[in-house]
Amino acid sequence: MRVRTICLFLLWVSWAAASAGLTLVEKGRSPYSIVIARDASPAEQRGAQEFARFIEQMSGARLPVLTDEKPVRGPL
Repeated sequence: MRVRTICLFLLWVSWAAASAGLTLVEKGRSPYSIVIARDASPAEQRGAQEFARFIEQMSGARLPVLTDEKPVRGPL
C-alpha cells in the first residue's frame, strides 16, 4: 500500500509540475482540499495527512483532508 501511495503522489506531483500556472497556495491561503476515498486504507489516510502537513510546513496553509462521501466544493 505504501508503494501505491508513493506512486500516486509522484504521479500527482508530475502532473502538477507539467500544468504551468497551478498555484496551490498563495499568501498562506489555499482554496484546495485533499480528497481521499471514504474507504481509504490507513496508509492512504496517513499519506494524505502527511502531504497536508508538508504543504503547511512549506507555506503556512493547511489543506483540509476530506473523504468522497459528500460532494466537495471548490478545486481539488
